[in-house]
Amino acid sequence: VGAFLVYDGLSMPGGYAEVDPVGPRFFPVVIGAGLLVMAVVLAVAIPRGLKGEADAGEDIDPDMPSDWR
Repeated sequence: VGAFLVYDGLSMPGGYAEVDPVGPRFFPVVIGAGLLVMAVVLAVAIPRGLKGEADAGEDIDPDMPSDWR
């Protein structure tokens, strides 16, 4: 998805204003680059076994059945 956003953002036609530094390409490219960076971070962190802290959980009894009322 990130690579598609970067490619699509770069293949868009430029803006019509000559002085506008932020054209229609800016946001798709930035979001796509952010997605690619996060994919690399996750691809490195997951095989290393890095895990977040476990949630403290709520004060519940996991053996009780669900109450859907």
